Amino acid sequence: MIKLKDLLSEKIVLDVNIGDTILVGKFKNKKMVVKSIGKDKHGMPTINGRKATTFRMGPKSNLKYEVNERVDFHDMASEIVKKAGLKSKIVFKNTGSNKADYNVDTDTINIKPTSKLKDFLVTVFHEIDHAKDAKKYGKNGYKKRYEKEMNKAVDNGGDAHGDNYFEKKAEQYGRKMAKEFLKKN
Repeated sequence: MIKLKDLLSEKIVLDVNIGDTILVGKFKNKKMVVKSIGKDKHGMPTINGRKATTFRMGPKSNLKYEVNERVDFHDMASEIVKKAGLKSKIVFKNTGSNKADYNVDTDTINIKPTSKLKDFLVTVFHEIDHAKDAKKYGKNGYKKRYEKEMNKAVDNGGDAHGDNYFEKKAEQYGRKMAKEFLKKN
């Protein structure tokens, strides 16, 4: 009689050696030196008596590879932009106080790095809406319309950015599309 456990070829391989530094804790931000590697009562690997599945490699570790739990946001954003029918470039950089901005002249979406997937998706779709408007009206046409809406908002006693028609529309689009994206994926 063949047992199920004999058919399964589960093998957990950790590229960790005694003396390596790993990151542990709730946020995986506390450094810990590996002193012992073992197994628990269920046969799962442990490091210093802790479950080995709850750690992350430190960035300056002496290992060849770093364990990353998050998907590559740049690839995700690029794919979303392509599916939207745009050729906009995605650049991750500090955008000041804004989460992101769209540069009409260079057709570039500048995004401030984040680790929150939902906020990231809302931001990407928000900027895609601006890029679609720029494609629809042309660069100069979009700039004129956007500036007109900014002036209109200020003349009505509002904020040039927050009360701008294009910003409100883009935010609504971003939230709607991010919600749909998360449902599908």
